[in-house]
Amino acid sequence: MNDLSANKVRGPRDENKNSSVLLTLRSIANDASLAAADGVTESGSPVTIVDMVASSAKKKVLIVVYDFPPHRGGGPVLRTLKFAKYLMSTDWEPIILTVKRDDTWMPDEDLLKEVPDISIHRRTDWIGRFSAKNAATDVSENKRETNLLSRLLGFAKNLVKEGLIPDRRAGWLIPATMTGLRIIKEQRIDLIYATAPPQTPLLVGYILSLISKRRLILDYRDSWSSNPLYSETWFPKGWINRKLESLILKRSSLAIAATSQIQESMMNRAKHSVTIFNGYDPEDFVEINPMRLNGNGVKLVYLGGFAGSRTSRFFAEALSRLDRATKEKIAIYVVGVVDAEEQAILSSIKDVQINTPGAVTHKKALEYLMAADYSMIFIFPEEDSDRAVPSKIFEYLAARKPILAFCEKQSALGKLLLDFDLTTIISPKDVDAIADALEAVSMRAGKDYRVSHSANHDALDLSRFDRKENALKAAMLFDQVLSDSIGSQELSHESQTNYN
Repeated sequence: MNDLSANKVRGPRDENKNSSVLLTLRSIANDASLAAADGVTESGSPVTIVDMVASSAKKKVLIVVYDFPPHRGGGPVLRTLKFAKYLMSTDWEPIILTVKRDDTWMPDEDLLKEVPDISIHRRTDWIGRFSAKNAATDVSENKRETNLLSRLLGFAKNLVKEGLIPDRRAGWLIPATMTGLRIIKEQRIDLIYATAPPQTPLLVGYILSLISKRRLILDYRDSWSSNPLYSETWFPKGWINRKLESLILKRSSLAIAATSQIQESMMNRAKHSVTIFNGYDPEDFVEINPMRLNGNGVKLVYLGGFAGSRTSRFFAEALSRLDRATKEKIAIYVVGVVDAEEQAILSSIKDVQINTPGAVTHKKALEYLMAADYSMIFIFPEEDSDRAVPSKIFEYLAARKPILAFCEKQSALGKLLLDFDLTTIISPKDVDAIADALEAVSMRAGKDYRVSHSANHDALDLSRFDRKENALKAAMLFDQVLSDSIGSQELSHESQTNYN
């Protein structure tokens, strides 16, 4: 019987309710023409009998993720990439379902080399298409009207995308679902793992779980409907998304959160929840050669950018208050995307060296980090700082560099860093406190800033942030979900998130 609900399928019984949409998708899943969908593995080769025999002993998890290498390098993809990398050393085989992109924004081919044997299926976003961009700027007089028309069309498209449910990536929902159904059927997937943001993968995972009856695991890298970055939208969309999130959490067998605060926000809605931190991969620091940074004085490195809610305005104002002699003892490196407005703010500061090399590969970012005297990190209350922790902080800790953390002490990041002596926490909007911290840093010019690997041993025990260990923890949770042995003792909130 060519049916996804055949007896061989594992998972909880579906409700005896099927909408016409689900019935339509089920018929699509049974149709042989689904094999023509453009979900293509990285190798481009079909699965052979040898491959099937070699992987027969492994359980399979379908990872539904929007951004995945080689595109969109950086923090948003590292969590899923490292999970997949180290899951392959367990009895779980990850299979990736992600978006197909043709653009070249922030590519990082080295990241993809970390998972050379993984099966990756890419499907086009029907609405949010990614096209290759020409870096040349057209300033021709006779093309201004065309450029204006393009801008107006771009504004209209952006307005439409803002109204999409659950988010701007909703154009990926149908193609990803169709390909996901085929993968589940052909690869005999055991579990579905969907990660957000964006939130469209959660909805894809939900539909796949409903149709195939596979168990669903959710991964929240950031919160969803309670996140001010997403919740302040037009009323119908916000209301629908809150209802959608409740349905998806109710359907899931397990919800994994990147911070304890995100876990707390879903504990009354999810059957089971657990915190698995973002982290660092020790292998990333092997044979990393610190970059040679120009300039004299104390080198401050920030791996990140400035745009939107994350502004350089308060930091820049604090810098401008310093006297010239103090400024000349500081060299600042902002390694990330800085929009035009923020670049103008940074460029307006006189007598201090501020370098903005833009987005770089992950390896090069670590080279900047290892060359720093101090590392810097920013998160503002408007960025859901009560729950969110920037993933780069764990690599900062692994680098054993003194950290200037521009965050509130009661934020999730501030609470996390209270355990570590090498950190100075400064409110991101307190200009006077920022200026005082920068002046104190400038007075250490010429001194050794490194933190000894033996010093503060207890405070620098980072084992709970090791990417490999976290992936192994995830594999054990997958086993428990699959065997129905998951319970409150294993997922005790206090035992998993005791850092407050």
